[in-house]
Amino acid sequence: MNIYLCFLYIGYSLRHYEISLPWSLSVLPYASFLVMLGKELADYKKRIETPLSFYWDFYCLLSVTAVISYLWKLDLAWNLITPIIPLTLGAVTGTLMVFRLSVWIRNASTMFSNIFTKVGRETYVVVAFSQVTVMCINYLFTLNPLLKYAILVIVLILLKYLKDGINRLVRIKIL
Repeated sequence: MNIYLCFLYIGYSLRHYEISLPWSLSVLPYASFLVMLGKELADYKKRIETPLSFYWDFYCLLSVTAVISYLWKLDLAWNLITPIIPLTLGAVTGTLMVFRLSVWIRNASTMFSNIFTKVGRETYVVVAFSQVTVMCINYLFTLNPLLKYAILVIVLILLKYLKDGINRLVRIKIL
């Protein structure tokens, strides 16, 4: 636990004193703290994973996350991690909220659960190409957000099938 607090303090200090390291390395201590905190939360997975019989816990998590997200912005890319206590609380409640929602979807609908499972297996495509695709769409077109993200989903689906085709062609799973 001391190492957790050490990473938290180092991350906070780098932000507080506006120490900027090359390649945004100044965010690493706080990001490491969040990863270690996530590992601790994973140890409680069985207790968190019980089916939702009451929705009050989900709505509490949603409310706390929404209020914190409205008031402050956690942005690791720009090392915006202060105020550290509410932003860390928001990160934890947001993570738990998404986990509880995932458990509910898994238990409520096999179809949606299977869709999200398949999308989850394509995280590489989503992470690698979504930002570039959105930037290209913004550069080429002026579209409303709904249409822009519909195009994004279509492009990501096409890229997934292109990736699968390349993998079949070379007979090795390279992507």
